[in-house]
Amino acid sequence: MHGSLRSRPPRNVAAVLLAVGGLVLTACRPDSNPSAGQAELSDARAVVAYVQGTRPLLDGEPQKAIDSFSKVIQFEPDYAKAYVSRGIAYQQKGSLEGAVADFSEAIKTGLSQPDLAVAYQIRGACYLEQAKWDEAIANATEAIRHQPDVYVALYQRGLAYGKRGDHKKAVADFTEVLRAD
Repeated sequence: MHGSLRSRPPRNVAAVLLAVGGLVLTACRPDSNPSAGQAELSDARAVVAYVQGTRPLLDGEPQKAIDSFSKVIQFEPDYAKAYVSRGIAYQQKGSLEGAVADFSEAIKTGLSQPDLAVAYQIRGACYLEQAKWDEAIANATEAIRHQPDVYVALYQRGLAYGKRGDHKKAVADFTEVLRAD
């Protein structure tokens, strides 16, 4: 089923809004109180570039979003949320290696909840698309550990378990997803 709709992560506007919406709001709030290790945007050029990147991301123009988020990273290279947003754009574009690299950098740079769970979940989705089952399982597990109600990660982990041939664990994850519904 690799490449089919069932194994692909959601690429609709709602999924992007969920992932990016909170990132934009916290990036641009003047009263934001960042957690330890998580920088907020201070360079006005970076704020403008971040906001400019969100519209093309929502409109399905990932290359324009990548260009804008790359500017943010140029101005403020420690801003982890820019890596998450650019990773989402890379994933939309189909550049899974670029997406994985950006989610990895975001995780390393420092994210707080719920952004950390989002980074693990979407990086896991990229691994799922690449048929890297163990990596997909590990990332989905991390997303769930950081935010237990990330049911899309639970579903993705179930898919990866199934692809790996561990049907009991796949059924357990799918059953948990159904219970949540």
